[in-house]
Amino acid sequence: MNITRKQFLEIALTALGAMAALGAAGCSSNDSAPSGGGDCSTSNAAATIEANHGHVLKVTPADVKAAVGKTYHIKGSADHDHTVQLGSPDFQQLAQGQTVYKTSTLTANHQHPIEIVCA
Repeated sequence: MNITRKQFLEIALTALGAMAALGAAGCSSNDSAPSGGGDCSTSNAAATIEANHGHVLKVTPADVKAAVGKTYHIKGSADHDHTVQLGSPDFQQLAQGQTVYKTSTLTANHQHPIEIVCA
């Protein structure tokens, strides 16, 4: 198959952008927006926790594959804990490359909006 230089550059730039997004989003909680539409079969989902001060949410490939409701503790290095519940439909959305939006429990007079996506 022959491709034009323009097609090659478009493919290369798309691949570079995807790799950069994966590097920035990583596989853990962060304060930057995660990239979407990825594959959770080999790496953890990326989670953006708003107003984060040390919380960490780790959604593993096994969790996504099992698609069974689960409560996550997101204490991380914070001095208090919150929980976040993901149900079977949430895992199915992640497996389909969709973004899941949740809100943590209310603890220490605040909650955290959370965006979860396969990176």
